[in-house]
Amino acid sequence: MTVVNSKTFWTSMFDADEAEGTTIRIGNWRCAPVQASGMPVRYAIMEDGADYPDGKGFDTQQQAVNAMLEKKRG
Repeated sequence: MTVVNSKTFWTSMFDADEAEGTTIRIGNWRCAPVQASGMPVRYAIMEDGADYPDGKGFDTQQQAVNAMLEKKRG
C-alpha cells in the first residue's frame, strides 16, 4: 500500500477540482468543495504550497471566496 502525505493528498485533490472547474482561484489561494461521508458539502480554502487546507470549512462557496479575498488583502 502506498502512503501519501498530507500535502500530496490535499494538493492532488485541489488540482483535480481545479482541472474540473469546481475550484476558484484568487492569487495563491484556492477553494474547493469537500464532503465527508454522509455530510453536506462544505468549502475549504488552501494556499499554494500548504500541507493542508486553512482549517475552517465554509457553508457556501461565496463565504470561502470572501475569506480568500481577506487573506489576499492581508
